[in-house]
Amino acid sequence: MYFFILAIILACSKDIDILMGTLSDDPVGIVEEIESAATESQEGTAAEDMPEDGYESRITEFPPSHDAHIQSGRGYNQQIIRMAKNSRISYLMFDLSAIDSIGAYITEAILQFTVSGDEGNGTIEVFKGIGYDWTETTLGETTAPETDVIVGSIIKEYKIGVTELVELSTLEMQPETTSLILEQKEGDDLAIASKEHPSKKGPKLIVRYNAPVGAKEIMPPGQSTSSEDTNEETTTEEPPAEEDASTPANIAPVAIADATPTSGGVPMEVTFTGGNSTDDTAVTSYTWDFKDGNTSTEDNPVHMFTTVGSYEVTLTVTDAQGLTNTDTVTITASDQGNEAPEALASANPLTGTAPLTVQFLGSGSSDDSAVTSYIWNITDNVNANVPDPKYTFENSGVYDVSLTVSDEQGLSDTSTVTITVNEPQTENAAPIAVATATPLTGDAPLTVNFTGSNSVDDNGIVSYYWDFTGDPSSAPNASRTFNDPGVYDVTLTVTDGGGLQDTTTLTITVTQPSGGNTGGSDCITNGGNAGDTGLKTWCWEDIYFPSYTGSTGISFSDGQLSYNTECDAQSVTKDGGRIKFNLNPTTPSDPGSWCSRQFNMRAEISTRPWPINHSMGTEEWFGFNYTFGDDYKPDVNEWLFHQVHNGIVGQTPLYELMVARAGLYGAQAGEIVVKNNANSPDHVLTGVIPQAGQTIKVVIHVIWDNATNGLLQVWIDDNKVYDKQVTTIRPGWNFGGNAKWGIYKWPWVDEQNVQSSANAGVSSLTTYMGNLRIVTRKPGDIKYGMDAYTEVSPQ
Repeated sequence: MYFFILAIILACSKDIDILMGTLSDDPVGIVEEIESAATESQEGTAAEDMPEDGYESRITEFPPSHDAHIQSGRGYNQQIIRMAKNSRISYLMFDLSAIDSIGAYITEAILQFTVSGDEGNGTIEVFKGIGYDWTETTLGETTAPETDVIVGSIIKEYKIGVTELVELSTLEMQPETTSLILEQKEGDDLAIASKEHPSKKGPKLIVRYNAPVGAKEIMPPGQSTSSEDTNEETTTEEPPAEEDASTPANIAPVAIADATPTSGGVPMEVTFTGGNSTDDTAVTSYTWDFKDGNTSTEDNPVHMFTTVGSYEVTLTVTDAQGLTNTDTVTITASDQGNEAPEALASANPLTGTAPLTVQFLGSGSSDDSAVTSYIWNITDNVNANVPDPKYTFENSGVYDVSLTVSDEQGLSDTSTVTITVNEPQTENAAPIAVATATPLTGDAPLTVNFTGSNSVDDNGIVSYYWDFTGDPSSAPNASRTFNDPGVYDVTLTVTDGGGLQDTTTLTITVTQPSGGNTGGSDCITNGGNAGDTGLKTWCWEDIYFPSYTGSTGISFSDGQLSYNTECDAQSVTKDGGRIKFNLNPTTPSDPGSWCSRQFNMRAEISTRPWPINHSMGTEEWFGFNYTFGDDYKPDVNEWLFHQVHNGIVGQTPLYELMVARAGLYGAQAGEIVVKNNANSPDHVLTGVIPQAGQTIKVVIHVIWDNATNGLLQVWIDDNKVYDKQVTTIRPGWNFGGNAKWGIYKWPWVDEQNVQSSANAGVSSLTTYMGNLRIVTRKPGDIKYGMDAYTEVSPQ
C-alpha cells in the first residue's frame, strides 16, 4: 500500500518532510513497510509513478473540514469519533478543490486516523459519500450523505494511540469536496480522535497528485507557508511524549435519551430509554429529571404523567471518574377530551328463509372511556338493550336493524345492518349456469366479452365466479384480453341462496397473428403502459413521432412512451423503421429559455406512466437491436444506452448498460459494462467493444426483488454476459422502475468534459434502436417464470 511513498521519497526531498510528518506516529514501522513494499515491486514502480512532462509529483495532507458520527439516528460532534457494527457510523469531509484549482490530478490517496479512548478490532470499510450538504453540527439521520462506492478497507487490531493508514481507490477520488463514510462491518467497536481532540492527531487525507511545474503550493489549514519556519520547528521543538496506550485520557460519556410515546393524553405512561448512552469505559449512573417533581436513577425507567403540560425531561449520565453529559427529550401531555363512541353492528346470517334466527353483535363498538348503553331497534315493535341479542324473524322481508350506543356523557353513534328474510321453500332447485362469449376465436391479442347473466335459478343467483386461470371475476358479465396464443378453458360457476351450484365451460382459441409477433422479421404494433402485463411490441415504422419544442419532450404512442431530451428538441426522431438518437452537446449554439442546461447530455425514450413502481416479484423481459452510427468512435467520457430507474430523484439507475471510458472499472475504451447499482458495487465487463456501423442484439431478463428472489440476466448477440441471483431493488424502496433507451452522457453536463470529448474527436454521438419488445408478468400469472427469450429477441 505504500509503494508510491517510496517513489516520492527517492524523487522529492521536499515531500519527505511532509510525508514523514504525516506518518510520525510510528516512523520506524512505516519505513520498514516502505522498504518491504519497494522490495516486492522493484521493477516498474518508479516508471509507473513518474508524472508526464510538464508535471511534478507532490504530496499534501488535508485535515477534515468536518468530522462527526451518528448513533441512534443522532449526530455527535465530540473529541472522538465512534464506530460500531450496525449502530455507529463515522463521517469525514475533506475539501480537495485546491488540487483542481491549480490544474492538478490525484494519483494516490491514504486516509490516516489515530485510535483514541476505545480500542477494538475487525473490518472497517471506507465509502465515498453522495454529496457534502452536511456539517459536523447538523449531521443526523436525515442530513447524512448516502454511501456510493467502497474506496478502501482495513482489517486488524486497533490499539489506543496507534495511527492507522487506509489506502483509497483513486478511481473514485476526485479533486473536489468529498465525504468519506467509515463503517465497521465486523469486530469490537472502537473510537478515533477527531480534529478537536486535545492531544491525539485527528484524521488526515494524505494525497499525492501531479501538478503543473511552477503551479502554486497548496497549503491546507494548519500547515506552515514558510519552509524556513518549518525547518526551525523541526530543529527546536521536541517531539511530544508518547502516550501510554494502557492509560488513555478519560473521555466524557455521551448521554442518549429516548422516549415512547412522546405525546398523548393524560394519564400518559412513557417508557424512557437511557441504556443507549455510551462511555469509553462504562456509564456508572443515570439520573432522570421528569420535570414534574419526580426523578429516577434507572437506566430505562417508566413514568406516568398525570398533568397536562410540556416537559423537558433530562438524562444525566456519569462515568467512573465523575465526568457527566446530559441529553433532553420533550414530552407533551394533553387533555384527551371526550370523543363520541363508535357503533359497530354486525349479524350472522344476513340472509335466509323464514323462520330465520339471527345473532346480532354490538360488543365490538368502542369509546375512549366506555360504552354505557346499547339500544337495538330490530323491528317497529321489537327493541333490545343488550350488546349481543338474538332474534328470530318469522316473516319474510327486508329489515334494517339499527344499533345506537352511548357513553357516560351522552354522546352517541348509530350503525345499521340489513337482514333479508326469504319465503320458505319446500325444496331448493340448483341454478343453471349459462355462459356465452364473443368472439370464441381470433388472433392475439384477443379481447373477449363474457356473459353469465343469462344463468337462472328458482329463487335467484347470489354469486358468479369466472375462472380465467389466475385472474378470476365475480361479475355476472366480464371482459378479458388474451395476449398470448393458446387454447384457454374458461369456467363460470353460479351459486344460489341455498348454496347449490352449477358450472359450465367455454373454450377460447387464440391464434398467432400472420407475420408473427414473437421476434420474427415482421412486426405488428401492440404496445401498452409500463404496468400492463403480457407481450408489448412497438414497431417504429407504424408509430407517429410528433414534433415538439421544449426540454422535457412529450409523450407518444398513445401515451405509452415519452421523449427525454435537453436543449435540442429534435434529439429523438424516426429513421424509417428505427429510432434515431442524435446528441450534439453544443446544439443549439444559443440555447433558448426552455433549455434546462447549457449542454445537451440526454436523448432517450422511456416507458410511462412515470414512476411505475413495479411491485416486488414483477418479472420483465426486454429485447431490442442497438446500432452505433457510421461515424462512431470510443470516447474519453462514458455513457449509457439502456437503464431502469426507480424514479427517486438523486439516485443512480437500478441497473444500466454503459459504454465505458478506458480504465473505468478496468474496461477497455468503448467496452460495454453491465452495472447493477442496486447491488453496488457490482459491475461486469462484457468484452463487447462495438465498432462504427455495428448492430448488437440485446435481451434482458429481470425480476424486481431482494437478494433471495431477485434476478438479473443480460445477453448480447445471444451470449450471456451477466447472470446473477441478486437484489435488483434498493433498500427502503422495494419496487422496480421505468426503462429507458437512447443516449445518456452525463459527463457532458460540464464544459470541460465536452471539450475533452472534442479533443478526442467526438463532437457528437448518433445511434439507432430497432423495434422494441417487452414482456411484463406478475406473480400468479399463468406464464410467470417461463422463458420469454424468443418472444422478445429481435431477429
